[in-house]
This record gives sequence, structure tokens and C-alpha cells, in this order.
Amino acid sequence: LQYSWSFGDGTEAPGDVVAHVYLDEGEYVAVVTVEDDAGGSMVSERAVTVRNVPPTAAAISASSTAAVDEAISFSGAATDPGDDTLTWSWDFGDGTAAQAGVDVDAVQHAFAIPGEYTVILTVDDGDGGSDTQAHRVTVSGLESDGPTSTGSGSGSGCAAAPGPISSARWLLRR
Repeated sequence: LQYSWSFGDGTEAPGDVVAHVYLDEGEYVAVVTVEDDAGGSMVSERAVTVRNVPPTAAAISASSTAAVDEAISFSGAATDPGDDTLTWSWDFGDGTAAQAGVDVDAVQHAFAIPGEYTVILTVDDGDGGSDTQAHRVTVSGLESDGPTSTGSGSGSGCAAAPGPISSARWLLRR
């Protein structure tokens, strides 16, 4: 007996036992044709539904600490079994607009305010599959002497005006 397979995606294979990997999601019809030495043949077909396999985002590569306004380089990596074109979206967690687009696997960002930020990378394959990775960044600021009140007075000292502080002055040192 001779076996001939057609998998519905443009690939074919001979043999009574075969394995096949579909590279993209979709609806396919797999057909096997069996021929004997007397010239007889039989054809059998089966519908195959292949669901999308989402991409896999790898850990984000970047520094975990920075100073205010210091540019940090972030880079990511991802794989997609369907070899789909991936869209990358970087959310820096600080309220600024996310950076997104095709092949945006490396970006730079500077944080304007000290604090703890969670940077989220989302990779989308355009077929309903996505994956995310997170990276924590601690941004340090400049030290201050704290607020001082402004007011007026006489003599050797200065008395603040009564009530809430209406203005503050920060002395910043590096």
C-alpha cells in the first residue's frame, strides 16, 4: 500500500504514519489517499481546526534603579509559533503615553518623579494572542530640607504668619 497525504496548507507527505505541524491558525482539510498494488484507491479526509497559539514575551532587560530624568533603556524579546508580525506596547506606569508599534522591542524612558514604577510590556500577535512581562523600577529623587514657611516679623527671629502655609520653598542638593 502507498499512502499520500495532503494537509490543506500546501504541504504533502508520503507514508502510512506521518506527523505535521501547522504554522498558522485556520481551518484546513487533511486528505489521505491510499493506493494498493491492484490499482484500487481510497480517499479519506478530515477537517482540522488550528487555534492561534499566543506569543511568548521574555523577561524585560533594563536597570532596576535610576535617578529622576535619567534615561533607562528597556529591551524585550518574544517568540510566536505562527510567525505573526508582533506589535509591542510599553506602559511605563507613570501616566505618560505608552510607546507602541511593530518591532518596538527596545525603547528608552525617563521618569520625572521619584517612586516605584511597574513597566509592562505587552506583545500582541494580531490574531487574538498576547503575552505580558513586568519590570519594577525604583526612581530616586533629590533630597530636600523640607518646606519652610514664609512670613514677616521683627527682632532676631522670624515668625510665620498664622494659619496654613501659603507657600513653600525647597532647597535641593545633589
